[in-house]
Amino acid sequence: MTQEAAIETIKTLPRNFELNELVERLILLEELEKRRKQGEDGETISFDDMKREASSWRK
Repeated sequence: MTQEAAIETIKTLPRNFELNELVERLILLEELEKRRKQGEDGETISFDDMKREASSWRK
């Protein structure tokens, strides 16, 4: 995550906010950036593979 991205995230918050809200947004931003990079690098699985994997979690 870049400093600029963190600052932009802070700017979207209301004047008064809970620290947890900021932390959650920064974590989400970091996760989205990681997933975007994985997609660019071809490190993804198909939707059907994901469904099969997710169905095994219910057992």
